[in-house]
Amino acid sequence: MASVGNRVNEVMPAHPDPAVLEVLAAAPVANIGDVMQRLYSPDAGIRALNAHRLAGPAVTVRVPTGDNLVIHAVMDSLRPGDVLVVDAEGSTARAVMGDLMLQYLATKGIAGVVVDGCVRDLDYIAGECPFAVYARGTNPNGPYKNGPGEINYPVAIGGVVVNPGDLVCGDADGIVVVPAAEAAAVAEETAAVVAKEGRISERIRSEGVFDRPWVDAQMARIGSVSI
Repeated sequence: MASVGNRVNEVMPAHPDPAVLEVLAAAPVANIGDVMQRLYSPDAGIRALNAHRLAGPAVTVRVPTGDNLVIHAVMDSLRPGDVLVVDAEGSTARAVMGDLMLQYLATKGIAGVVVDGCVRDLDYIAGECPFAVYARGTNPNGPYKNGPGEINYPVAIGGVVVNPGDLVCGDADGIVVVPAAEAAAVAEETAAVVAKEGRISERIRSEGVFDRPWVDAQMARIGSVSI
């Protein structure tokens, strides 16, 4: 009988409105994070292992340290555009995924993989792998395949909770997690921030001016003055 820590939710998470995903896929991750008060990005230990951008709904997996049985169990069910998010307890003792698994996932058309733990076969990941891979590191030690684990229940990645269906976006800076229920509002606010920063950037480049009236206000608040 399934129990907490050893269970599978067979209902795969819904995919987002394509228009919402399009905005978030194109925006810098830093801008997305800023509109969510800078609280939804995992720690910097989880980093990009190749140059692909990432955006898609999370399919979540929790595994014991150094074990990948449940990752294998979910792979056949993944759909185009999904992001496989693996809570491997942050362990760097051994990899829970390698090139054969990633090659198979490439045939599924997934958007990417995020592992709070290690992967291996970096030559494949950095070269041929057609989708984004984020992880805490690499380790040539292979995994065990004993279980248990969970599929499509909330997980934690680098200190951030990820629910099935949340949007996971990534670029060279790292990743950010957008709660599914808030994705449309976050996309709208992000588009406004991107446009605003574009105008600021253009003025810096064309006029050498960087307007920051808040600097003088904050300096005055702390009893100092600008120079």
